Amino acid sequence: FCDGESTENAPCSPSEMDNMGIVNNDCECESVSCDFYKKDFDELMQLYEATDGENWINAGGWAEGKMGRSCSPCDFRKGYWYGVICEKGRVAKLDLDGHAGFNQIGFFGNGLVGEMPNIDLKGLKEIYIDGNDLTGNLPTFSNSLDLEILICSFNDLEGPLPNFTDFPNFRQFRGSYNNFLGQFPDLTSLD
Repeated sequence: FCDGESTENAPCSPSEMDNMGIVNNDCECESVSCDFYKKDFDELMQLYEATDGENWINAGGWAEGKMGRSCSPCDFRKGYWYGVICEKGRVAKLDLDGHAGFNQIGFFGNGLVGEMPNIDLKGLKEIYIDGNDLTGNLPTFSNSLDLEILICSFNDLEGPLPNFTDFPNFRQFRGSYNNFLGQFPDLTSLD
């Protein structure tokens, strides 16, 4: 599993195992229960429910999670849930803009509607939610200190922007075609 790279806690599902597993520090696949993924699972289910997930255009894995058929966003049918990328067994990227390429060209949306909750995903680095029908204030993402990229254009978000200087690795924001209020945060310290 390791091939000289750090893959500890990455998902694995060898054919001799009926359930999911993670790579341990000896580079072997060991079985884990759903409790291992519970924190990220609960946060993603909060997002799914708050944004009318049952009517998303693509909800592969998410719908199965809601029905109790998948408890790991990082290990679903030998891959990830739609729009999710994991690193070391934790959600690192969310791309729910209708173009799951983890880039800036997804203006079509994925059918997310309503207010986006302030999800607590500690390993989250990138969020692409543009082109949806999200309303209300943009969450602060205060517990996602690894956040680097936030793309949320073409929604109906409002209110103040988060203080991006709270995220030491933050490097890119795109939020055009929303209704943000107040002063734009000082981003001169960002790369």
